[in-house]
Amino acid sequence: MLRSLTLSVLALSLYVAGSKSTVAASPQRHSQEKNAFEDLSFARKIVFENRDTTLKILQRYAPIKNQFGTETKALFFNTYGLYHWFERYFETSIQMFDSTILLPDIDKYVEYQVEAINNAGALSSKLGRVDSAIVYLEQALKIDEDRNNTVGIAKTSYDLGMAYGRKAQYYIALRHYLRAKDIHETNENVEPSRLITNYNVLGNLYLEINDTTNAIHYYRLGLQLAEKVEDSTALGMISDNLAALYLDANQPKKALTYSKKSLGYYETLEMVPEDIVAIYGNMATAFMALGMKDSAQYYSVKAKRFYGGLQPEMLSKIFVNHASILLETNRLDSAKLMANQAVTIANSIENGSTLAQAYHILSSIDSALGDFKSALGFYQRYTAIRDSIFDDKHKSRVAELNIIYETEKNEAENINLHTQNKLKQQLIIAQWLVLALAAIGFTLMFYFIRRLKLSNQRIQLQQQTILQKNDELREINKTKDKFISIIAHDLRSPFNGLLGLLSELIENFDSFDDKEKLELLEKTYKSSINTHNLLENLLDWAKGQLNGFENKPEMVYVEHSLAKVIQVLEPRASKKNIKLSTEIPTGIQIFVDPNILTNILINLVNNAIKFTNPGGEIKVEAFVVEAMVRVCVKDNGIGIPVDKLTDLFDLGQEFKRFGTSREPGTGLGLILVKEFLTVSNGSITVESEEGKGSVFCFYLPGIQPA
Repeated sequence: MLRSLTLSVLALSLYVAGSKSTVAASPQRHSQEKNAFEDLSFARKIVFENRDTTLKILQRYAPIKNQFGTETKALFFNTYGLYHWFERYFETSIQMFDSTILLPDIDKYVEYQVEAINNAGALSSKLGRVDSAIVYLEQALKIDEDRNNTVGIAKTSYDLGMAYGRKAQYYIALRHYLRAKDIHETNENVEPSRLITNYNVLGNLYLEINDTTNAIHYYRLGLQLAEKVEDSTALGMISDNLAALYLDANQPKKALTYSKKSLGYYETLEMVPEDIVAIYGNMATAFMALGMKDSAQYYSVKAKRFYGGLQPEMLSKIFVNHASILLETNRLDSAKLMANQAVTIANSIENGSTLAQAYHILSSIDSALGDFKSALGFYQRYTAIRDSIFDDKHKSRVAELNIIYETEKNEAENINLHTQNKLKQQLIIAQWLVLALAAIGFTLMFYFIRRLKLSNQRIQLQQQTILQKNDELREINKTKDKFISIIAHDLRSPFNGLLGLLSELIENFDSFDDKEKLELLEKTYKSSINTHNLLENLLDWAKGQLNGFENKPEMVYVEHSLAKVIQVLEPRASKKNIKLSTEIPTGIQIFVDPNILTNILINLVNNAIKFTNPGGEIKVEAFVVEAMVRVCVKDNGIGIPVDKLTDLFDLGQEFKRFGTSREPGTGLGLILVKEFLTVSNGSITVESEEGKGSVFCFYLPGIQPA
């Protein structure tokens, strides 16, 4: 269904712009810089409502900005960043915030530092760079937590909720949204629009995880507050979201009631196309569910007038919705036209969910038209995308569970550390107590010795508590491994896609000729084999996590494994205009587990792509060296500092940096390569020069041991 989001997006921008305070100019500032600081402070205050004046002030000081101190430069860059944000030049805006972050001694001006980091994170999330956004926002959250800035904590928690929501890691997003909500509810000075927005996104998030009860609860809290402050925009938005909720719950009458309420609230406002189309679209869907096809068609046509002002993602969803209504009213040609338009847009923005829905509708249309072969083709595309989305959701859930586990582990360690610190404090108190007792006199010695024994008993009890906490941490580690095993078990669900194909064959058996039936059965069989192999690989991996890695070496042709890796990574290299080439003599074999070799190659080639500039070149070569095979991955990228070469394969060292297109890195890929080579009786070397590129070579046995 279609949910209104306009208010939450607007509130986010207002929230970013109004969440920081300005630091007063120091008395020692040079008169010219003092004037500049005062003018820039004024520009900072008016940037939202008067951007023309703001730009004039910024342009006046742009030529001499490098003459100013760190604080004035930070104010300049942050204000320019906000100006570009509101003008929708998002890339330039992030560059300005990064300029603040890179200023020398910026940590002395923490207000500007955290504002720049936070805003860069929020914009990165808006542009779809979710991993980069999370890196920024976690850093901002740490700074605000260290200084106990609850306003900043609430703002960053909200933005982190948005970022994790875009990664479909809904339970982590929920934690952050609830933290922001708790702070907003206890802050008497918070603007009502922020709390309304918080309630709305919580309702949307609970709806995503199928918790209808909590979704309704937070939508209604938002409605109550919006009614109290007479916020018609919020009332219209949340009413439309409730309409979408009741449509999902198959209660079209209730949905229609809330859609009409939403339309009534918006009548006094200048509505944006997204809100108009969302309301009309939900009303059309509700009328269709009630069997009132003429009314459904009427509101679909009304919505169509506003398509020109929609973003591609919203427009593709509208076309799918309209195509479904046209199909129900048996207007097949018009339905097919709408569905094909949805396919074109969804493909251009890589929206898998909408694309799958469009293919499913096209399959139904062609089936109704008697073109069963085309219908089968569309249905197969639909099931392939649906299964891919299903796998992605499970992978996302695995990552989310790991993050939750690490968070809970850190919390447990913090409790343990707090207990130890408390124990140390009590030990110090006990020592001072002994000295004081000795000074008082021999006559009170026995009394104080008794007190000391009691104190030691308490300390022993606390030590036992610490040991118990350590046991609990070990249990948490065991639980994590169990999670991995359970998730691997749950991934058997891709077989549902095969059951869907078989169901299609059974339901339309008489409509297919023998050739089409045989073709469908052959494709179903091949799909079954592929799905079964995927499931077996996942189960083997989970078993390895539980019981240790199982190494099964065999003679493997290097060129075959490399060809598969190149096929997987070529699209990513093409996006950066990087040339991938190979020089592998035919027939070279390595005695290694095939999965291990594939993982090593993927990690090394992927690493080379990440740190090679657009337009660069990567080459993979292989040579026979006595009884070993040497495989080298060469690039002409940014290279590695000499003092960091020894840290690349050391888990105890931390060397992380962004790729040439700001791809985030963890440093774990090379450590994993080293572990794979160790269990395979291999080794790895690296040569690199900063600015000229790197060469990673690994050695593995070229013959099977006797």
